[in-house]
Amino acid sequence: MGRVSVRYAFGNGLAVFGSAAYTEVMPIIDDIATPARASQSEKSRTYEAGVSHDIIYVITSHYMLAVKAIYFDTELWDVTSFTDTAMGPIDEVRTQGFES
Repeated sequence: MGRVSVRYAFGNGLAVFGSAAYTEVMPIIDDIATPARASQSEKSRTYEAGVSHDIIYVITSHYMLAVKAIYFDTELWDVTSFTDTAMGPIDEVRTQGFES
């Protein structure tokens, strides 16, 4: 796995951040008996970007509120761990969206 991430915090509680990652996994143990899949490893790449804001003293000096929003985009290929019973093997899986 390789990953790089950056974050920059402004002085007012606002911060921006991002990351990129590449992952390669060994074949799952159930595929070792299948020669075609025994040497195939799943690979993925993920990008994330987001903003966060820390709001200090929301109600009193004892409380702090933090808000974060993240966009992610992940692609998985050479897939061996997912299948569709109607369509057969799945070659690629892509997920993207927002988290907060």
